[in-house]
Amino acid sequence: MDEPFSGLDRRLRDSVRDETMAVRRETRATCIVVTHDREEALRMGDRIVLMRGGRLIQLGTADTLYNDPVDIFAARFFSELNARFFSELKELQGIARNGAVETPLGPLGALDLGEGEAATACLRPQALRASGQGEAGVAGRVVRRHFLDEADQLDIAVDGLSWPLKSRVRAGLGFRG
Repeated sequence: MDEPFSGLDRRLRDSVRDETMAVRRETRATCIVVTHDREEALRMGDRIVLMRGGRLIQLGTADTLYNDPVDIFAARFFSELNARFFSELKELQGIARNGAVETPLGPLGALDLGEGEAATACLRPQALRASGQGEAGVAGRVVRRHFLDEADQLDIAVDGLSWPLKSRVRAGLGFRG
């Protein structure tokens, strides 16, 4: 099936996709679905093949591709990452020291990098935790808050970065931007 649900609105797409998957499971049919929709791939695929330019980049379960991407392209495909602009793809740059990458947010674990090696740190918005004043962490200022249903997305200015980081938090925690 080539992009079978792309022409449907979101609610109808979810319903038809779930019904299609129920029929597929019941009949035990093998199905190959081509999609550019990460959520669709994660929800439907028992095994997912990620391709770029006609070449296989990564093969595995949804869990594997999301939690252990082989490179930044795979990580970006399956999740939003903190970057200045998608066209510029500016992530956090740092240097590996003592098993961690030194960044403006502090050290981030990087056990597989050699000492002094340049590194790029990619952080998902849901991996950043916003907390109140006086708590441990790096100081930042909420410059904008976006209501996203059960979550708020916060744009947080942090010293040492030229763009705000995005953080996803449970809605209604009182952060203002």
